[in-house]
Amino acid sequence: MASVSKYKCNNSECSFQTIRESNFPVWKSDSPKVMRKLPVGIRFKAFVAGYITRQYCVECKALQPFLKGSDMCLMCKKEGLFLQEGSTCPSCNTGVIESMNDLWF
Repeated sequence: MASVSKYKCNNSECSFQTIRESNFPVWKSDSPKVMRKLPVGIRFKAFVAGYITRQYCVECKALQPFLKGSDMCLMCKKEGLFLQEGSTCPSCNTGVIESMNDLWF
């Protein structure tokens, strides 16, 4: 099931926010647009090539995909730079990242 988790800096003077996208489908190129919906229905699973999770990389300053079981950004090839709850804010360097809420699809 796909989800979006929102995170923000707890420093009241900082406005940094980001999200984490989990288990979003990667559709096969020949799948009809009408079938590309969340949640993925049982009839439409054959049109899914796989699932992707993206989270904020401090080095790239953007949402980037990563492999399960790995902490390496696939774009910049650096490890251990993904934001998580409790991480230091990359914007103000004084606040701490905390979870706001999750949306499930």
